[in-house]
Amino acid sequence: QADYVYPVYEGRGGHPILISSRIAKAARAETNPDINLKEYLNRFSKACIPVPNDQILININTPEEYARLIADGKLPGNGI
Repeated sequence: QADYVYPVYEGRGGHPILISSRIAKAARAETNPDINLKEYLNRFSKACIPVPNDQILININTPEEYARLIADGKLPGNGI
């Protein structure tokens, strides 16, 4: 019944999150270009899903980070 759900490993939230159509619709109507996602999601109800895999904690923000994680064997290389 939550507006979004996210995985949690040992008390730490991770990726990916799954958002409802309610959030998607509200995001399309958002007019503040400076709001960050974490702040924005605080407006909605949430639920966490405990998972046994720490890979949900990996944060990839650049192509270089992605390439490094593949090179380190932390992600499967799939040619993307």
